[in-house]
Amino acid sequence: MFIADLLVVCMISMVTAKSSQISSTQLNYLSRFGYFNTNSKIGSLGTRETLDEAIKKFQRYSGLPETGEVDDLTRVQFNKPRCGVKDINAGDDPSRKKRYTHRGLFWHKKLLTYRIENWTNDLTRSDVRTTIRKALSKWEKVSTLKFRERRGGTADIMIRFVRKEHNDAYAFDGPGGTLAHAFFPGRNPLAGDTHFDDDETFTLRNSRGKDFYWVALHEFGHAIGLDHSTVRGTVMFPFYNGYKGKDVELSEDDIKGIQSMYGKPKNYRPKVVTQDNPDPDRPPKCITKVHSITTNTRTGETIIINGGHIYIYDSHLLKHRKGPISLSRYFQNDKLVDVDASFTLPDGNTVFLQGESSWEYRGRHMIRSDLSLTRRGFPEELHNVDAAFFWNKARKVYIFKGHQYWRYNPWKREIDPDYPKNIKGLWHGIPDNIDSVFEWKEKIFFFKGDEYYRFDEDRYEVMNGYPRKIDKFFTCEENNKKLIRSYRKEQLRGDATENHSYHLHSYSKLLYSFFTVFTISVIYGQC
Repeated sequence: MFIADLLVVCMISMVTAKSSQISSTQLNYLSRFGYFNTNSKIGSLGTRETLDEAIKKFQRYSGLPETGEVDDLTRVQFNKPRCGVKDINAGDDPSRKKRYTHRGLFWHKKLLTYRIENWTNDLTRSDVRTTIRKALSKWEKVSTLKFRERRGGTADIMIRFVRKEHNDAYAFDGPGGTLAHAFFPGRNPLAGDTHFDDDETFTLRNSRGKDFYWVALHEFGHAIGLDHSTVRGTVMFPFYNGYKGKDVELSEDDIKGIQSMYGKPKNYRPKVVTQDNPDPDRPPKCITKVHSITTNTRTGETIIINGGHIYIYDSHLLKHRKGPISLSRYFQNDKLVDVDASFTLPDGNTVFLQGESSWEYRGRHMIRSDLSLTRRGFPEELHNVDAAFFWNKARKVYIFKGHQYWRYNPWKREIDPDYPKNIKGLWHGIPDNIDSVFEWKEKIFFFKGDEYYRFDEDRYEVMNGYPRKIDKFFTCEENNKKLIRSYRKEQLRGDATENHSYHLHSYSKLLYSFFTVFTISVIYGQC
């Protein structure tokens, strides 16, 4: 198999200038995931037309414009983390935009067993076991399948954490790239087995690593017979979507796929999306947590990023100007799907930190693209940071991770000597593993979970009366409207005369004004 792929790369590398835009790594990718038919005569592959068609297949599958060239969008797609299972297999018709598919391979029984053979150091054994059971139960609830764990012996689905070459002919590639793979049902001795790349950092309910629940849910779809789908937003779409603030749910396409193989469970009722039961993937309009926050002192705007969505507030944090909007769509940058932290420099440029990379923007205009943190002068241990902010008093950037903090000079691109230091040494009362931090109106605020802390810069400690709930910090029009609607309902249960309606309307306006004035006093006074 390796020799065949190598020959494919060698032959295609001899095509004309247009084809030379593609790298050998990208050619290997196209071959590995089925966009080349390696069973064809090797010589027939060395043509521009064949290469263009392979790239178009990949673009079609990924939902990109079919240019036949490795443009910027295609290059980004090549680099996205993904499942290690092929996209196109022998007999597939790649000219068809396929929704859910399966290979005609399925289990001829309804009770399947699974066994966890070993463990990862990224998560506790309890978290791994609970997450695997949770992922399997999602497929169980929408089909006639049942799953039962075995603690020893052989099971239908054998689950392992492995690295690189692991004796199944499908080696992993280290961090990034392929995250996991699973084998379809059938007579193969490995049928149903599911392998996770232990070089990845698996996490739960945050976006700083690879979300183990999402990866497990996807791979178990293969283990019970589902192939990849070309529908974006489905669990079986081959590219990793990441954690978006809440656990991913099976889409209608995923459910139709599994039910086409195993049928519907008794008394099954599909979930209906209504006004009272909104789409679970829709981000909330009101801020209840703060993953990343920064204020631009030149424009006065405050940018908040949660779960891959951006919210923009005015200089007083009273008016919610924009959002939630997809971060990648707002900045027109497919790589910027979420951020670990952000800070804004005195010149108005905002720097976003994500994993091992950084992006610098002035407004929505990109200044520097995908600059590694190493080139910014960050040490290796400062990848995947917790929070960061520019402190005007010190004229330095302060970066937080775990129980430590670093002081960074953005102009010299270097960490100051004698760092890192323990958070408790300077930031008395601030917990470890914070979510975000920013300076606003010469005040410093730290956020963790659903709470925030105001820091006293003179006494170097958290002010009395903190932490407080985040939903009291940011105004939210939805909450204001709910308050007014609640009052209206109470009053309309009583006297509904025209005179009362007049007073009700006046009171509603007064109530809204009072809430705004109260918020101003909170922010400028005791906030």
